Amino acid sequence: KQAERSSLILVLAKVRPGTDWHVDVIASVELRLQPTDAKIPFSFPGLDRAERGLASFLKISPDKTRDLQPYLSNLCVSESYRRNKVG
Repeated sequence: KQAERSSLILVLAKVRPGTDWHVDVIASVELRLQPTDAKIPFSFPGLDRAERGLASFLKISPDKTRDLQPYLSNLCVSESYRRNKVG
């Protein structure tokens, strides 16, 4: 249950030429664990929990399995790296 309440942002970056620690961000993506209930998640996990709780309370949607699976969202690729087989 703890993992369902969090997300992880993965970032692909490279060191800027001529510097030791400045980096250029190439791409980023959000990774979270989502219940396998076929709902499209909100950007904020708290809204997902509220929506699922309300649907369950009102008996709008059937109670499906609570198994979690990885869900990728919010993929962003720097314009200079698009169409270069990144993302």
